Amino acid sequence: ALLLDMDYDEAVNDFREAFNLVPEDKESLQEKRELQHKLQEAQHQQKRWNGGEKDMRFNENTGFPDGRPPERDHAKILQLPIDLEHRTKDIKCAWLKKQFKALVRQYHPDKYKGNKKRAARKFKEVKEAKEIISDS
Repeated sequence: ALLLDMDYDEAVNDFREAFNLVPEDKESLQEKRELQHKLQEAQHQQKRWNGGEKDMRFNENTGFPDGRPPERDHAKILQLPIDLEHRTKDIKCAWLKKQFKALVRQYHPDKYKGNKKRAARKFKEVKEAKEIISDS
């Protein structure tokens, strides 16, 4: 559920805790391998989501002083339609404004019923996604 919610930091923590809870006997070896594989996948997605990792392609010499840029699907965060790029500018602006208002209202930390930490994270992601999409 955390991976679907794009909360990779919490997903990695949960997989680590689950991995440490599995006993070190032969009966649990397969389960431990599966958890390790899921943990590695979550860590990979976390690195891509957060960015900042420096490697041969993304470093100071290649024009990326902060490392790899974050790979976030801003249209997915704002729940925009897939074919929005093929629409007119007025329709794009209307959709963006409508979705932004709805999601900000939904995830506002003071009004959200549930995990306030999640609400604050989602609220921040929605605001950042709107800024980036509206600049382009």
